[in-house]
Amino acid sequence: MATSKIEPGLADTVRSQPHRSFDLLVRVDRADDERQAQVEAASAIVRRRLTLVPTFAVTCTGSAALHLAEQPWVQRIEDDGPVYAL
Repeated sequence: MATSKIEPGLADTVRSQPHRSFDLLVRVDRADDERQAQVEAASAIVRRRLTLVPTFAVTCTGSAALHLAEQPWVQRIEDDGPVYAL
């Protein structure tokens, strides 16, 4: 199931709120122009491209996140929240 690529709690949230906007990290097989175009074609707004760990920081609806999770080149989708140093 494609939603297995999405964190369990987040998968429930995007499924139940398909029209809400989410800030997400979409880990992909490679972060290049072609992948970015595919992410944008899935109705996601790319805010940042990360290349060390191939990931796009995106804003998209819950339904767009579910669509992205179905793509074979998407490896993981998680919430893009603040990170704190300990």
